[in-house]
Amino acid sequence: MCTRILNSLNPNFPITARNMDWSRPINVYLYQFPKGETKFGLSKQERDELTNEQASLEWTSAYSSVASVMGDDHIGLGSADGMNSEGLVVNALFDSDSSFADEALHHQDSTPRLSVLRWAQFTLDSFANVNCALEYYRNSHILLISGVVPDGAETAREAKLHLSLSDSAGNSAILEIREGKLIIHSDSTYRVVTNQPDYDTQLKLDYYWQYMWGKTEPKIKTPVNLAPGGVTSTQNFERASYYLAMTDSAASEDEALAQTRTMLGTCTTPVGFNSHHSEHGTSTRWSNLANSINKTYYFINQLTLTPVWLTIHKNIKDCKRVELVQVIDNKVKNWRLAGDLEGELVNCHDPLAY
Repeated sequence: MCTRILNSLNPNFPITARNMDWSRPINVYLYQFPKGETKFGLSKQERDELTNEQASLEWTSAYSSVASVMGDDHIGLGSADGMNSEGLVVNALFDSDSSFADEALHHQDSTPRLSVLRWAQFTLDSFANVNCALEYYRNSHILLISGVVPDGAETAREAKLHLSLSDSAGNSAILEIREGKLIIHSDSTYRVVTNQPDYDTQLKLDYYWQYMWGKTEPKIKTPVNLAPGGVTSTQNFERASYYLAMTDSAASEDEALAQTRTMLGTCTTPVGFNSHHSEHGTSTRWSNLANSINKTYYFINQLTLTPVWLTIHKNIKDCKRVELVQVIDNKVKNWRLAGDLEGELVNCHDPLAY
């Protein structure tokens, strides 16, 4: 039920926001990554399992970045969201319809492999904007492979993801994986993304509602003025689209940030929500906002309510991190931090560099 909103109503102040919804508490850090680091598309264990004919993608980060990274050093780490020093924002959302290439068909394939757990960070490290990323992905020869969601659950869950990209010019793209191949949707009007359904269907839903709201040509003679309720991905998509369609552009950067935060709030699933009475009810664990103009990245833990942030600098020298939520043996610690976290960062190894 994750929701991503790109608020570019005022093109001078594009803000990207995302709710992270999940069925259990997740260990999460804010990482600060420098440029100039050599990194790998697979973990060391995964690389050790490759045959001589197989290869892992390798790259050197061209840009510094800040990212929300879930997991820990033992179960693995994966970037869920982030922004780089050029203002490119990447959000990784769960996508149940993802399907990967049959590994048996690629047993002797030398195409460089990239784990989807490292896909978001590779994109942040490598591209200045949406157009640069799309030029690469439309012509790339990489093999995206799945992994295990590093959420600490006893039952492993396959990491099935799609990416949404946005930048300081208000460009937007959604990248899906179907049978191992990338499907790319790119248009500045693609402002809302949710987990499901596939993005072609999301666009059909959007057209239907834009017509009902009187926002298309030809126009409906009797437009309706309502926002669908509920917490499903489809309902969140429709509601976020409604507020974007009905909201005036912000007059300032601060107003754009507040406007986007409140839009995202309409798609937040309450803490403790459990309509199916399951062991773990899915709710919004955190929200983040990225200001592509001033390069500030915000994180809001739903259980502490206090926003924290980091500003991305081009001259970041070391990999650093700060833990925001700690989960050990199902015991959860929400660290009560506030404001700028620059002084809370501690040096660490880049998890993609080894």
